[in-house]
Amino acid sequence: MIAQLLTEAGIQYTVAAGNNKLFKLSGGVLSELTYGGGGVAPTITDSNWQAASLNGILYLFQSGHDPLVFDPALSTTEYRRASEHAGYTGTVLAGDCAISAFGRIWTANSTTNKDTVYFSDLLSGMKWSGGTAGFYNRFTTFFFKFFSQLSVRRYQRYDYITSLYRDWETDRKSFV
Repeated sequence: MIAQLLTEAGIQYTVAAGNNKLFKLSGGVLSELTYGGGGVAPTITDSNWQAASLNGILYLFQSGHDPLVFDPALSTTEYRRASEHAGYTGTVLAGDCAISAFGRIWTANSTTNKDTVYFSDLLSGMKWSGGTAGFYNRFTTFFFKFFSQLSVRRYQRYDYITSLYRDWETDRKSFV
């Protein structure tokens, strides 16, 4: 995984995963990011992370792992679990598919739940309960019944999640 984060101040960060570690590219040199949260550092395995940025924070997802964040406002050399970030509420799914779209972080496809897409509160990737945060389960949400043959795949994640959002908006407006 190689991901870029562009802050409101115009500073660009490049973060990469490899060799079971997280790195930051700075001045043409890769340096390892260290764990800056509380307690024991999470184990980084498989280097199969998905990244999504929202409001100056880079969110990292991999199935079976706690979601991680790189927030340059806190530190440019450290990462931490999303749950350790100030303002975190709810429980974020440890999915392996993530995207930032429509002012939210969207994630799906955990080791235990392949049928639900979770989304954060509007403009806050740290809030997974309350506000406008929520989820769509393809078996219980009205429009998902029509898409029961679809599954989230990494190479289709943007098209899949955005098409589901548009369909949900259409369904939601028809009930108002």
